[in-house]
Parts: sequence; structure tokens; C-alpha cells
Amino acid sequence: MLTDRDLEMIKFTNIYGRTFLPVLGRTFFPSEKIARDRIAKLVRQKIVRYIDTDRVKIGRAVVLTHETQKYLVDIGLEPKKVNSGWTTINHNIIEQTAHYWLSKLGEVERTSVAKHGAKMEHVPDMILTLPSGGRVFVEVETSRKARGRYDGIFEKIRKEDPAVVLYVLPKEKQIQSFAKFLPEYERVRVIDIDTLIENVKTTGKVSAKFQHEF
Repeated sequence: MLTDRDLEMIKFTNIYGRTFLPVLGRTFFPSEKIARDRIAKLVRQKIVRYIDTDRVKIGRAVVLTHETQKYLVDIGLEPKKVNSGWTTINHNIIEQTAHYWLSKLGEVERTSVAKHGAKMEHVPDMILTLPSGGRVFVEVETSRKARGRYDGIFEKIRKEDPAVVLYVLPKEKQIQSFAKFLPEYERVRVIDIDTLIENVKTTGKVSAKFQHEF
């Protein structure tokens, strides 16, 4: 029998086409072990299945079965195709984890160049729309780009005029040097994924630091 949590997890997994135990253990479940145990039951029920990745530390990815994809069609959702490339796994894990927790604060839309490129100057990883209507451009950074690329990105972001540009990094120790490396922009805030989770859990706010605080 599927629980409400199972159904929400299925819909969430469909947004990205795949998910990972490190994500599920920090979002829908209290730990990765509990996530693994529940996913094992759902595999036996043919709700989800595993596919191998080429990353030993990550292990396998969790994807929806054809039967579950048919269920999504029945409730009016379009099944997402599974991306079989593994070069962006670390980015995917942080992006999905941030997506889950930011959705506690407002409506989160995962963006893509294919869907948003024609109408936006710059396409961030996600857009968080707050209850006030303010838009937060969310960027997940697992590796640093060349400074020239950020100059071009920020020029385009200014034209979009978001309320905040939120950069989410893997580790707290990376924040200070990254914030100083970016072009100066008063709307930039920076946070690591662990602090983001803790802040949303305990205060209901992101509370990321402004760039000028570094």
C-alpha cells in the first residue's frame, strides 16, 4: 500500500526523472538507511526500480517503473524521461535536496533552457516564487566557472531583476572564497546545503548570507 509520502516522493522523482538515496535520506526520510529500506519495498511492489550509475560512492539511481509512469499519466502528469548521463550527479543531488526544502517556503520551478530559454535572459537552475510574489533565482554550484562567465551571467540576471540570487554550495568552507570571487551584486546571497536544510527546518527561513558580508 502506498502512503501519502510515497505518492509525494513519486511526483518529486518525476520532476527530475531520477533521484538518489542520498537525496531521499535528507528529504522524505529521516535517514538514508530508512530511505533504502522503504525503496526496497517499493522495488518489490514494482513502483520504482534501480538503475546503475558509474559512481561508486553514489551507487544506484532510483527511477519510476513503467507502471508508475502510467499512473502519472492517469492523474494528469507527464512522465519525465530518464537522463542516463552521470556527469552531473553531484549537482543533481544538491539541486534536488535544495528543491525539496525550498518548496517549504514557496513554489519551486525547475527550469531548463529548452523550456525557458526563449523568454528569459538567464535561466537559473530553479526559480523560487515566494508568497509575496518575489522571485528568487536559485543556482547550485558544485564547481567554479571562469570569472568571465559569471560577468556575462550577472549582466543577464540584472535584466531579469529577481528579488534575490541564491547560490547553494556543497560545503560551508567554500562559501567565503566563492562569494568574493563573484561579481558584486547587492542581491546575491550564498549558503551551503547543510545550513540551508537546518535553517528551513528550525526557522522556516533560508537566512543565507549576503555577498557583502564576506
